[in-house]
Amino acid sequence: MKAKRKTKQIREMPAGWREDLARIVDEIFNEAYRRDWTWSDLARFAGVCYGTVWRMGERDTRFPQALTVWKLAKAVQMSVTLTKKRPNVAKDKRPRYKVGT
Repeated sequence: MKAKRKTKQIREMPAGWREDLARIVDEIFNEAYRRDWTWSDLARFAGVCYGTVWRMGERDTRFPQALTVWKLAKAVQMSVTLTKKRPNVAKDKRPRYKVGT
């Protein structure tokens, strides 16, 4: 019997983040539809696994990887810029780096 995988805690995202991501994914899939591509075609042209595209299309993937979204957008010749915002970190909790030996 396989051990169950633990559910990861979902980090709080900025307001509207999920909606923006869902809109981008919808636009990618709609463009693939306009090109008369199957999900298999989209996966092949993007260089990602068919299962990944299937899960995104069925909305099983809640938080797709940024690289996957970028590859899919590139396959349908869409320009997408994904940025990662740095979290606000209190001054005393910033990671400390040691320089030298």
